[in-house]
Amino acid sequence: MDNKVDVVSQIFKKHEQFSDVELRIAQFISDNPRLVAISSISKLAKMIGVSTSSISRFARILGLENIRELKFHLAQSFNRADLPTVDARLATSGYNLIYESLSTVLLNNVTTLSGSHITILSRFIEEADNIYIFGSDPITRLCAEDAKLRLFELGNVVITAESPQHMHACSRNFRSNDLVITLDITQHPDTLIPIVAKAKTLECRTAVITSQLSELTNLSDMVLAINAQDIEKTYKYNALRHLLTAYIDALELELLSRIETK
Repeated sequence: MDNKVDVVSQIFKKHEQFSDVELRIAQFISDNPRLVAISSISKLAKMIGVSTSSISRFARILGLENIRELKFHLAQSFNRADLPTVDARLATSGYNLIYESLSTVLLNNVTTLSGSHITILSRFIEEADNIYIFGSDPITRLCAEDAKLRLFELGNVVITAESPQHMHACSRNFRSNDLVITLDITQHPDTLIPIVAKAKTLECRTAVITSQLSELTNLSDMVLAINAQDIEKTYKYNALRHLLTAYIDALELELLSRIETK
């Protein structure tokens, strides 16, 4: 997956070979490459009106291994020069800062979103008996709830907590084959550090998605580091919240692709 593939060009080259369903998928990808690059396969299937297996098959027709590789190459094709011009109404109102913050954080983290870290964390999820997902603040706790709902639909047992006190209560049930995932985008990991330390003493696997180096990263078996540079300060945490959602999308996509290949 190292060599760059121009997905849209491949679509144009092969369009005469496509069935009606494949043409519908091809048109959607050509019209919405950025949306495709950050959406889960289940969401794409709903938006296009086809099955997830049809989307996976389409990726293979293009000579790619799976939909994850297609999304990777779409994301790799983006750069700042590709960004559309902000509508004049946004530019004059200041709302363009929201748009630019979201665009910047997604572009800064394309590699991690599409890289081996997602594959490794997905394997950790598959192998865990129970999955605990804890956030350091209200925003990341909401993201944890989103992840819980989606992983539950894939057959996983997921536990979240609504407060630091609840986290400590949940930690009493940690077992050696559990996975503890922590989320920290506000750079206040203090509430999470003792939880992860306890998980390590009980030989749980641990993973963290974070925007800074701290004792939390030292304790964790794997780290998904968020690049938060060049983001407008006012909208920074909103942008990082959307990035966490994109990470959850990527994990869901990877887990679904594994289910399809079994």
